[in-house]
Amino acid sequence: MSSPLLLIVAGALILAAAILFFFYTGTEPARPKKEIPANKKPYYDDETLEGPVLNKVLGWSLVCAFVIAMALPLYWVTEPQRQVSFAKRYNKQSIERGAAYFSDPKVNPQGYGCAVCHGGVQGGSVRYFLQTGPDAGREVVWQAPSLDDVFYRFSRAQVHDILVYGRPNTPMPAWGLEGGGPLTSQMLEDVINYLESVQVSPQEAAQKAGSGLGLSGQELFNRNCARCHTQGWGYRYPDLTTDRPVTMGPPGGGAFGPAINNGRSIRQFPDPALQIKFISDGSVYGKPYGSNGIGSGRMPGFGKILTEEEIARIVEYERSL
Repeated sequence: MSSPLLLIVAGALILAAAILFFFYTGTEPARPKKEIPANKKPYYDDETLEGPVLNKVLGWSLVCAFVIAMALPLYWVTEPQRQVSFAKRYNKQSIERGAAYFSDPKVNPQGYGCAVCHGGVQGGSVRYFLQTGPDAGREVVWQAPSLDDVFYRFSRAQVHDILVYGRPNTPMPAWGLEGGGPLTSQMLEDVINYLESVQVSPQEAAQKAGSGLGLSGQELFNRNCARCHTQGWGYRYPDLTTDRPVTMGPPGGGAFGPAINNGRSIRQFPDPALQIKFISDGSVYGKPYGSNGIGSGRMPGFGKILTEEEIARIVEYERSL
């Protein structure tokens, strides 16, 4: 078929389709003669509306009012318990997520490896680390602290800040997004909730700190304070038999925490009672302490795990440095 003829046939088909379309869409289908539109159907008369229909509506209204009157008090009574149950369930789920994040990724694919350094929450594990400062570039072994007693030393806000920003110049990295880490705020809350759930008893926490053992001020200082206030206290070299010892700074000479030797404690706290209180309570961010100190929020409080007399021994030792 030639092209002109093909075009004529196609045009004829299109014209026929258009005529059929307009013919069928332009006419309304015939309505059955006996069908009455809904808006023209007769409705109930006045006697029926004000009698059976009204009684039916009022009856259902009474039933609905009774249901509401019974349901609202029941809701008010059960709502507090429902909220408590939800909070418990939410906290349980949060703890389970936190435990997963805390775990070793070799054991749990969701883990971020906190347990690798901290040996669970009991501490005792170690971490190899290229040291900075006086021992820069040397591989050292850090003893990670226990975390099942961390809330006896730090507040929840302090633990949160430690997780977010880490500990500079130590193997503890920043975990929060604000500090450059991988964990969101909700994930951090889950980890903190998990840590809160595994805290030991006050007696066990005090025993870990050396309370009740009759230790001297120096021994209590070494156990609880030297990690932050003495350079080199928190780590050692992997092989002490063939390598030189760690470059240990003078006691109280400062490391992560400020130096407190050479009379600094006395100048900062002319009254020993103020120093005892500071060690007992810890520092609060932005709050002044002593003669000219401004709290960083990083100094833990030891009042929950050491007695006032034991803290007084530490103070006496620090003021002698």
